[in-house]
Amino acid sequence: MRASGRPSRSFRIPLVGQQYATRLLESWLAGAEFPPLLFTGPDGVGKRTAALLLAQAANCTDKNQQPCGVCRSCRAVAELNYPDLKLLLPIRLPKKNPEIEDIAGATLDRYPEFVLGQSQPVSDTKLRIPIHAVRWLRVEMARPPLLARRRFFILVNAHQMNAEAANALLKMLEEPQAKSTFVLTSSRPAALPATIRSRCQAVRFSPIAQEVVRDWLLENAGASSSDAELASSLAGGSVGTALRFLENRQDFLVGPVVDYFAGRLGDSEQAVMSALAAAKEAPPAAVTSTLLFLYQEAMRVKMGGTSVYANANPDVIEPNAGRQAEYLRRAVKFLLSRSREAGTNVNARLFNYSLLSTLKPPARRRLPA
Repeated sequence: MRASGRPSRSFRIPLVGQQYATRLLESWLAGAEFPPLLFTGPDGVGKRTAALLLAQAANCTDKNQQPCGVCRSCRAVAELNYPDLKLLLPIRLPKKNPEIEDIAGATLDRYPEFVLGQSQPVSDTKLRIPIHAVRWLRVEMARPPLLARRRFFILVNAHQMNAEAANALLKMLEEPQAKSTFVLTSSRPAALPATIRSRCQAVRFSPIAQEVVRDWLLENAGASSSDAELASSLAGGSVGTALRFLENRQDFLVGPVVDYFAGRLGDSEQAVMSALAAAKEAPPAAVTSTLLFLYQEAMRVKMGGTSVYANANPDVIEPNAGRQAEYLRRAVKFLLSRSREAGTNVNARLFNYSLLSTLKPPARRRLPA
C-alpha cells in the first residue's frame, strides 16, 4: 500500500503486445512492493526488456510518469551502468578454477549484448550461470544501495544455472534483503528447481500477434512494408526474432535447409547433411526454426492465404504447398514439439538427421496449373 502523504505517481510500462504482464507490473509499482519474479515465455517476447523497464520505473526521478526513459537513472539502467542493478548471464568460465572476481568480469563483459533497446543474442545452451556468479550477487546484496530506491538483481535465462548456483540462489530468495528485488527470466521454467519456482511470482509472456510485431517494426525499426511483413511472419510472435532477421537475414534461414525444402538437393537426407557440414553444421534450433517457418508458409498457401515469402520465393513454397494438407499439419505439429528440445545441448548432427528423416515427405508434386 502506498504510504500516507506520498505523491501519486503514474506508472506506464511500454511493453509491446503484453497487456497482462504490463498490468501486473504496474500494480506492483503502484504498491511499491515486489515479490521475487519469474518471467516466463518464448525467447524474444519482452522478458528481459520488462525486467529493465521495471528497474527503470522503480527508480525513475521524473515526478509525473515512470519510467520517463530520459532521466539520469533511466539512462543508466538502459545502458546497464546503474550501480544498483546487476544482471547474471550464462557465461563461459574464464579459466579452470575461477575466483568470484573472474566470474564478475566475464559477466560484465557480456553486458553490452543485453542493453535495453536492442535484440537479445540467441541463447547459447552450452553456457551456464555458475555458483560463483550467485556468490558475487550475494556480496553485492550485502552492500547498501548507492542510488536506488529499489535494487534489482536480474537473472537472464535462469534455467541455465548449474545445480550449485540454483541452491545458492534459493537461500537468497528465502531471505531477501529490504528494497531488493529478484527477477528471473526463462523460456524453459520447468528446467528450474521446483523450490525456486515456488518462491517466485510467475508472470507469463505470450507470443505477440503478428500484426502487432509488423506494426512495431514499421514504427520503430525503420523496416519497409515488405520487410516488416516478412519478418513478422517468420518471427513466431517474437519481436526479438524479427529484429534478428532484419539485422542478419542471410544467416537466419539456413541455406541448405531451404535448398532441401525446395527440392534443389534431391530427396536424400545425406545431401542436406553434407551441405550442412560444409556450412559448419547449423545448430538444431536454426534448422528446426527454418523448417517450421517453411512448412507454415506452405500450409498458409495451401489454405488459400497470402504469403510475402511465398510470393518472393515461389520455387521454394509452391511445390510443397501442393502436398496433402494432413502431411503439412503433421509436419508443423512435429516441428513445434521438437522446437524446445532443439534449444538444449543435443548432438547437432544426430538431431538434424533425425529431424529430416522423420519429415521425409511423399513424392513432391507441384500445384496444378
